[in-house]
This record gives sequence, structure tokens and C-alpha cells, in this order.
Amino acid sequence: PDETMLRRCVAWWFGLGDPLGLYGETGSGKTELLYFIADRLNEPVYLLQVNGGLLPEMVEGKTVLENGNTFDKLGLVPEAYKNGGLIILDELDKANKPLQSWFHPIAERKPLALEFSKEIILPHDQVRIAATANTLGQGGSERYSSSNKLDDALRGRIGWLEVKYPEPVIVTNIM
Repeated sequence: PDETMLRRCVAWWFGLGDPLGLYGETGSGKTELLYFIADRLNEPVYLLQVNGGLLPEMVEGKTVLENGNTFDKLGLVPEAYKNGGLIILDELDKANKPLQSWFHPIAERKPLALEFSKEIILPHDQVRIAATANTLGQGGSERYSSSNKLDDALRGRIGWLEVKYPEPVIVTNIM
């Protein structure tokens, strides 16, 4: 990874502050950079691939029946929020308005109230929230037409860094 970008992301990692957002062109390595850091630090990663049809109830979890027993099974994000690790909200700029609203308590590290189970989850002290996006969530992108406008409150809670393609010399060396 780019050394400057890596240093900024590692500083964020150990700061445990606001969510980190990485934005840039498709294939520039946003998600891969987060995986790289988590791998080197031996941290679990929970990747939620966001799309326009994803609703909060699909993310929260569900009640399941297994071997004659009924129990609530947490979704990926609530599980990570409760137990720690890196949550990656991949392609956050694709989120619809209900899902954006659902992400607010997570972005603020506040208790997360689950509708399906009525459980309230407190954030683990080692949970980290990161997002990737093609845009800064401003909406109206001609290049990324499926990107939505993020509400200003959510967008403002994320510390955004732009990820650029490596220089051609570096790409050639990699190949």
C-alpha cells in the first residue's frame, strides 16, 4: 500500500475515533487496504456489501429455528459491534435512506437497538467502523450512477480519505 495512506489508516486504527471512510475509483484498493491492515494486526473483519436494496431488517439479524429450538441470530454488523473487530461498510454510497438512518448509532458508537429481538447492543471497546465508497456521498455522480446521496449527518461523522490508483511504475512492478 501507499506508505502515507497506510500510516494514516494505522493511526486511525489505534485512535478508535470516528469511522474511517476510504473513497476513490473502482479497483483503487480501498477494501484491500483495510483487509491488509486487519490481517497484519490479526483482527477479525466483518464485511457488509451495501446496495440500494439492502434494508435495516436484513442487516439486524433474524429469528431462526434449529433442532426444534427458536433463537435470535445477530446479523454481521450487530455481531461485530457487540464482539469487536473491523466492520467494513463496503460501498456505503449505495445505501438507501432507511439503511443510512440505521447506521447512525453505529457511526456515533451509541447503543444499537435491534427491532427484531428488542436487544440493545453496546459497542465493544475494540470495534472499528470503516466505510468504502466511490464518491463522498454527495450524489449526482455521472460516473457512478448507482451512488446515492448520503445524509449530511452520516457523511459528516466519517473521516474521509481519498485512495488513488498506484503510479504506473508501481503497477508495472507489481505485475
